[in-house]
Amino acid sequence: MVDLITKVLSLLNQHDFQTLPIYHKSSCFDITARGKDKLLFIKCLHNIDNFQKRHKEELKLIAEACQGVPLIIGEINKQTKLQDQVVYETGNIPIITFSTFMRIIVENLFPHIYSKRGGRFVQIDRMKLSEQLQTRKMTKTELAKKIDISRRTISYYLKGEMDASIETYRLLEKELESELKRPINIFDWSFEVSSRDFKPKDELEINVDEQFKQIGLQVLWTKKAPFDGVSEGEIQKEVIITGVGSKNEKTKVIHQKISVIQSISSIINSLRMFVVEDRPIRKMIYGVPVLTMSQLEDVEDIENLKEKIKKKK
Repeated sequence: MVDLITKVLSLLNQHDFQTLPIYHKSSCFDITARGKDKLLFIKCLHNIDNFQKRHKEELKLIAEACQGVPLIIGEINKQTKLQDQVVYETGNIPIITFSTFMRIIVENLFPHIYSKRGGRFVQIDRMKLSEQLQTRKMTKTELAKKIDISRRTISYYLKGEMDASIETYRLLEKELESELKRPINIFDWSFEVSSRDFKPKDELEINVDEQFKQIGLQVLWTKKAPFDGVSEGEIQKEVIITGVGSKNEKTKVIHQKISVIQSISSIINSLRMFVVEDRPIRKMIYGVPVLTMSQLEDVEDIENLKEKIKKKK
């Protein structure tokens, strides 16, 4: 997958995105990218069927907390090659091919077809449909009879509550002699995190989590991300990316973890911090404030924590 990641990075860098690759195959995302008005968390996969449920939920979790968009760029599903200019979906995450992604980035051309269980569909531009009916002085009942669907279905199209199968859309387009499809903007993708069961993994994270809860900060702990936790709730507009290091971890390992947190938080434009068990260590590493457990215990509330982080920074 390094080749696909390299292609995606090259494309984004050529079009003024700030990017950060995460070359770790177990991570729930491979690239963080910030453009002028968008933040993307991208997973590159040869076979999208290999992306596990936990990875999907963490990808959405991080995107939600950071107000970004989750995206998968893939090549095949099991043994079937993904088609260009079609948006697929898994776990409420959009999936497209590299070719489709390139057309979006280079030409700002979005797909009009999406594939899900039950077939392939087109989103109807309800304003255009309404205009065509008014222009032709045609009722919903008349249109429904002409293309052999129910009046209720036309009503759903006009309300934006139903999408049309490709076959039905072609009949609509032919009958009204007008293009009615609406592009699928993956950057405005609406998604929900299905599970919020992201608990601390070990004793140190449990202790840090308890301290956070005492000051009113909710942290979702990750297993498949290049950092340990991300804040959620009222502080969402000023996200805190968190890492933890035990006293048994080598200093080199801790520095590596802090370096990744610094890089990601710079692109996300978030606050960042790293918590260690009480051990001699610098207060600032790679521009990331480092707090000991004792210092964390002295924090009074969320504003006090943000103040300490910004002061150290």
